[in-house]
Amino acid sequence: SFTIVRYAIPAKPLQFDLQLAVTIESFSSETNVWTANKIILDVPIRLFPCTLTKSPSASVIDGVFCWYDDSLQITVYDSIHKSFWALKLPEDMERGIGCGYLGSSAGGLYFALNIIFKGTVIVWYLASNIRNRDAVWVKKYVGNV
Repeated sequence: SFTIVRYAIPAKPLQFDLQLAVTIESFSSETNVWTANKIILDVPIRLFPCTLTKSPSASVIDGVFCWYDDSLQITVYDSIHKSFWALKLPEDMERGIGCGYLGSSAGGLYFALNIIFKGTVIVWYLASNIRNRDAVWVKKYVGNV
């Protein structure tokens, strides 16, 4: 069985628009049904879904779905507690100079930055609990390629 989860925001949000609500749509292969839940956000956030790649970086851990966002953040949906928020990327990350990737391994969330002009790949892992809104990232790997 599998579940597909996606979120919907207005078709053409302005660059500085804050989202007050998000619609989460999910499909279950067990029931063959799409469901939609509108979530009113406690704290409005800016959302810029990844549009540069056909397969944006995403991951799921313990019912928490994560998407890498074009605005240099990770958008998070907790399907257990029905909540949605933005997770900050590593503070020591060099902004806007490479390609970011999100993934999971051994139950942990990882973020990688490929700094193409330096030939460097840096990987961080999320040391805080996936449901903690205050992200604690730890640098795991720096390599030259």
